[in-house]
Amino acid sequence: MINLLPELYKLQFSREYRWRVAVIALLFLDALVITASILLVPSFLQSAVPATGAALPAVTKDAAKQAANLHAGLLAQTATLSTALKALTSGATPVPFFTDVMTAIGADKPKAVSVTSISYSLNSVSDDSSVSAALVMRGVAATRDDLARFVAALKAEKQVSNVQVPISDYAADTSVPFTITVTAS
Repeated sequence: MINLLPELYKLQFSREYRWRVAVIALLFLDALVITASILLVPSFLQSAVPATGAALPAVTKDAAKQAANLHAGLLAQTATLSTALKALTSGATPVPFFTDVMTAIGADKPKAVSVTSISYSLNSVSDDSSVSAALVMRGVAATRDDLARFVAALKAEKQVSNVQVPISDYAADTSVPFTITVTAS
């Protein structure tokens, strides 16, 4: 392109062009500073004003102890439930019901033997994940032979795994007081 302007005008246009670019650049920079200042004002105000309602209440020692006790109680309950669930879901034989064992004992009991008290308890889960029930029976047998027949009948029962009778129970001849521990599994 051919520029027909004299040299003096060319320098003047070049100078004016540079001033215009500098002014636009300064206006852009001013706009940027003003926008940034406007956007930072809310953050500054929030950090300068103290927060009154946002602070958490202080935890007292009593509340911390209560929380620790609650946590310990929950852990103990979880352990108990875990043990019970392990026993229920394992391949172990199921725990015999009290009524099943009592029906078997009632069928084997001779008339000469009277049971005065029965205590029933479940044994805890052992290493092989089996659970058993223990019955402690107390009573009086008419004779030593009646007690021996009752113990033999209990040992022959399929639900009974172990029968324990102290030797001292066989000491008397008549009106024999006894304590028999029956383990059912």
